[in-house]
Parts: sequence; C-alpha cells; structure tokens
Amino acid sequence: SLAEEGLYVNLYAGAEIEWEQGGTEVRLAMRSEQTAGGEVAIQVQPRAPLEFTLRLRIPAWAGAEVPVWLNGAQIATGSPGTYLALSRAWQPGDRLSFSLPMPLRITRYQGLDRVPGCERWAVEYGPLLLGLVGPLDFMGRFTRIQHDPARIAEWLAPVPGKPGHFTVAGKPGYEYLPYHEIADQVFTCYPVVG
Repeated sequence: SLAEEGLYVNLYAGAEIEWEQGGTEVRLAMRSEQTAGGEVAIQVQPRAPLEFTLRLRIPAWAGAEVPVWLNGAQIATGSPGTYLALSRAWQPGDRLSFSLPMPLRITRYQGLDRVPGCERWAVEYGPLLLGLVGPLDFMGRFTRIQHDPARIAEWLAPVPGKPGHFTVAGKPGYEYLPYHEIADQVFTCYPVVG
C-alpha cells in the first residue's frame, strides 16, 4: 500500500511495484517462498538515493521476533502483529531479507458442527489452515487422534520434500496438508483430538 511517507508491505509473494516517491521513481521487487516457507527477499531500487519509510507487516501468526537484514547486516527486529518501520536513505540495489517463522498452532473448534462430548481442533501452519486426510472408520468418520493438543509439535512430523505436509504419530495413512491442496480426498479441518 502506498503512503505519503513511503510504502507498506502487507503480503509476501513474488511481486513488483513501481511508484513515484517525492518526485523520484522507485521500484521494489519481492521474491518469497510463502506459503511453503518463510524466506523473503526484497530489492529496493530508487532511481537515485532517496529517503522514505518502508513498513513491513510482521504477521501475528509468526509467533517469534523476526530479524531483518539489509545488504547482509542485521538492521532491525520485527515483532509479531506489528509493522516494522524502516526509515532511511535507500540506495539503488538495497536488499532486505528475512525469514517468517512457520509455527504449528492448534485452535479449538467452536462452530456449529460439534461432536457431543468431544473437542475438535483446527491445525494451522504459519498462515495456512491444514486439512486432515486419511481412512474413515466403519461409521464413515475419521478416527480420534489420541494426542495432547497442547503438544502438537510432538505428534506431527514434517513430510520430507512436501512443505506444509505432516504425518500423525500412531496414525498410519493420516496426513495433514494445506487446505488449498486438497482436491478429491475425504478430509476434515476439525478432527477430534485428545
């Protein structure tokens, strides 16, 4: 988003923008591994050295402080749920880099489709909602995941070479994967856990 004093970067995806800041043309190019990973690189290219403020959104889901590097040297640290304001005289070719942590989180389901006497949970990986795919029981339901929701990192294991995919300890054939990757599989985003 453009602002009088500079630019706000709200989302991290491969993108470019050109604008005029105080009469000087500026180009910003971003390369990002999101949503599969947390690496972000931003090249700032003003036509001539130019002072302005670049604000980077540090998402609340990041869950940890985010060191930000300029041309290979750490210049600041961003806090989750805030914008990190970088005010400086930007030089042609300045390069920012940082990595957004992709923590696993679990949130108790509070919706309409409840199972009496059971708690259901949504699992998120960074900004992604994960869906659970796997075999159904004889009644056409997913079997209960017998693990402590508070210890999610202990019972989900990353699938090598498949970012955002996790196997479930003690549940062969079950896999969590990003919701947007689910095609024709039977799935749930709110399994019974605990």
